Amino acid sequence: MTKESRILFELTDIISINFECQNCGGKIGFSPQNWKSVPCKCSNCGGLLVAAGSDAEKLLGSLSENLKGLGDPEKKLKGLNAILRMEFSNEGKAIPSPNAPED
Repeated sequence: MTKESRILFELTDIISINFECQNCGGKIGFSPQNWKSVPCKCSNCGGLLVAAGSDAEKLLGSLSENLKGLGDPEKKLKGLNAILRMEFSNEGKAIPSPNAPED
């Protein structure tokens, strides 16, 4: 028998969007409301996080704008008469405690 956990949350539950450098493991995070631009370089080692002008940068920029709009509880989106939630599978992955020390 397989056990599967799922995580269900509203966009207003998102407190941080994080990027981790594949070169040095340095991390940078932004709250959705304070995420101004896509970080192209690691602030720790200067390595490339997201290539400037790439499809990834464009999509992440759109994600930033969408999270600001959809995740703002003060904004009532015209035409949205539902609570929007996202569900994620947690199959085979440990959920780190928010209070756990970082590696």
